[in-house]
Amino acid sequence: MILLLLLAQVQAPAIVVQGERLSQALRQCEAGQCTVRRDAQVSIASAETLFRDGEYLKAKLLLTRAIDRNRRHEATSPKLVSSLYEAYATVSLHEGDESGFRRGTRQQVRILRDHLPADDPAVIAKITALSDMWLKLRDYRQAKLSYQAAEQQAERAGQAEMAAVAAIRVAWLTATMGRRAAARAMLDAIAARPAARTGDLPDVIRVMRFRIDAASLSDEEMLRRSKSIGAGYRKTPLLVVNPAYDFTDLATVNNAASRFQLVTPIPVLSSDVSSVQWVDVGFWIRPDGRTDEVEILRGMRAESWARSIVRQVEGRVYSSFAPAPGEKGASGMYRVERVTLRQRYQVPTGSLIARRVPIGGVETLDLTAA
Repeated sequence: MILLLLLAQVQAPAIVVQGERLSQALRQCEAGQCTVRRDAQVSIASAETLFRDGEYLKAKLLLTRAIDRNRRHEATSPKLVSSLYEAYATVSLHEGDESGFRRGTRQQVRILRDHLPADDPAVIAKITALSDMWLKLRDYRQAKLSYQAAEQQAERAGQAEMAAVAAIRVAWLTATMGRRAAARAMLDAIAARPAARTGDLPDVIRVMRFRIDAASLSDEEMLRRSKSIGAGYRKTPLLVVNPAYDFTDLATVNNAASRFQLVTPIPVLSSDVSSVQWVDVGFWIRPDGRTDEVEILRGMRAESWARSIVRQVEGRVYSSFAPAPGEKGASGMYRVERVTLRQRYQVPTGSLIARRVPIGGVETLDLTAA
């Protein structure tokens, strides 16, 4: 999970919360009694706890206070302050606060660029962060332009692998816009780069080719090619087949009407209130790449859309893996994902106050501890 990874990033072996209640540690930090590192560690851990319990707004407000306490330290502790903004952006996205998501993403990138050398690994890792943000917000045109700019930036910085990653994402966006032949040609050109033959990139390119071709493959060819992807053991299997969610909600109906310039059939009114809706889904990824024992662990399991989440996960196919004899993972890998219905703050008909309304689709986050 992103928040857990951020927590690991800000921890140091000498600073561990042991034998002390997290709430007490947070009160100390809020009273100004913590170093920047400890404040970031405790605040992100506390937000993690709230997030897991579905208290998105409380987690966001907690991180806002932590940012306010530590923003003056961004020049001396850029990675720590940036990690607070990244956690804030993640929670904001799930809570439906798109402006908060944009603000948090931009700030985390700005801080690292302003206060670290251009070749620092933390800066390089964020080359595509703004592009990923536009993709999350479904502004595909802006995302494509941003990935192209990120590719050029990576090339100027001498980061050939990161440039290839950005280029692969441009190719995928080109395919989603219906230009599949052009996308295939782009992937061929990327695969010819020396950097594209290192690390996970050969598998990533293979997956992208498969996803582009999937709609035209027979069942037999689909199975054959899916098994060939990532056949060697990998610690993180690649998602190869990702079916669409089959539930229809108010937002889906309204979005369909707007595409045909029709009157919104179910307008959002001032009296409508939409709470955060989420489930935690647990499942196994077996060595052959299939999912198994999919279940809703907690959350709003009775909702029809929750049952659709189960069906979607059951239809996924990951890259196969073959761990060495006796190595952990021989029976598969267990994963827990938080799935939140996508929402956005907007002013409904008959009101002057912005409130959360559904906009269709879901946000997912891996909760499985690394």
